[in-house]
Amino acid sequence: MPCGTLYGWAVLRFLALLPLQSMLLAGCSLGDEASEELPTVIQKTTEQPVMPLQVTLDPLASELSLGESVQVRVSIHNAGSEPATYLPMNTALENPLQADVFEVSLNNEKQPYIGILAQRLPPQLDDFVMLEPGDQLDVTFDLSLHYLMNQPGHYQVRYAPRTLTIDPALGVEVADVSIATRSLSITIR
Repeated sequence: MPCGTLYGWAVLRFLALLPLQSMLLAGCSLGDEASEELPTVIQKTTEQPVMPLQVTLDPLASELSLGESVQVRVSIHNAGSEPATYLPMNTALENPLQADVFEVSLNNEKQPYIGILAQRLPPQLDDFVMLEPGDQLDVTFDLSLHYLMNQPGHYQVRYAPRTLTIDPALGVEVADVSIATRSLSITIR
């Protein structure tokens, strides 16, 4: 069969990769050496990076009566070993909350944001917060002042912070953030 056909190219590709496959398989065995540690290179590719800043959400009560304040605590903790810079602007840690950073739904219907929508200048140096290792910043607010939650039912609340573009000329390196609690449920009776 001519080499220009699909079959011919597949055979040529297989033959070209055969020496590489042989080298990779040469290090494998099923004998007693199977319990040896994997090479360091393989171990490094499976490690997950640790995010120094971790955000959690906690409702102060998961069941409330209609008209009660829906208090939610948002915390950010520096679990790293180095100081970490954080920008609270357009996140739930901004006090008072000034952006639509949650997705609130009742019976799978999105509830509107009714809180403050701030228009502002790009972040400046004094807008950033430095968290030392082990430091934690907590903010508690009434979610029902920011989202329409005036009907009884089972509310799903999902945290969806906005990302701001930071001017590189500021020379600020913002730490990576992991969101440990992305969503929560609140029932209003």
